[in-house]
Amino acid sequence: MSPQRDRPLNDVECARMDGVLSRFRSEYAMNNREEIDGFLAALICSPDIAKPSEYLPEICGGEMAHDEAFVDREQLLDFWGLLMRHWDGIVRILHGEDVFAPLLLRGEGGIAHANDWALGFMRGVRLHYKSWKELFDDKEHSCLLFPILVLAHEHDPDPEMRPSINIDVERREKLILAIAASVTAIYRYFAPQRRRMETGFAAERTAERKIGRNDL
Repeated sequence: MSPQRDRPLNDVECARMDGVLSRFRSEYAMNNREEIDGFLAALICSPDIAKPSEYLPEICGGEMAHDEAFVDREQLLDFWGLLMRHWDGIVRILHGEDVFAPLLLRGEGGIAHANDWALGFMRGVRLHYKSWKELFDDKEHSCLLFPILVLAHEHDPDPEMRPSINIDVERREKLILAIAASVTAIYRYFAPQRRRMETGFAAERTAERKIGRNDL
């Protein structure tokens, strides 16, 4: 990893990323760093290896090379580099001993609602839902998803999907703290599956390199 990729985004770089995100026009695009932080956290915790061809359209709401969002190829590559720096930062925290904290944007009154973060996380879950189903069905550990699901569905248009609990300021703070602990626990829960996937992926790459240029 290059020294540049090993440091977190500074204020100027965050502003550059925000500028690109604000220009995504698709209703399915992610328009703030909070949602992207939740989305990337889910991909990193996932038992499956996330491919750029899968998750970039989710972020951009379509093709990454969106004419209105990117002025030129240089700006597109800059955005990609910032995205990967943020990804690496989450990996370092979850893989190390640091405490994970979701990136939350504060609204009116300086309150962080965390709804966008939870929605981003659930978008990442849905990308590989079949693999995540193991956690949903695990009676002992499925509770790890509870704080994320509550905040993801707080303003759901379907009344049946909304949480039955009242989310006041104190409850919201507790849910956010629970998210921090849950993400770390989910990352560790799926660690054996990720190792198997990574081993299989490495074996496939090795086999590909052994094939000669004239082989089928």
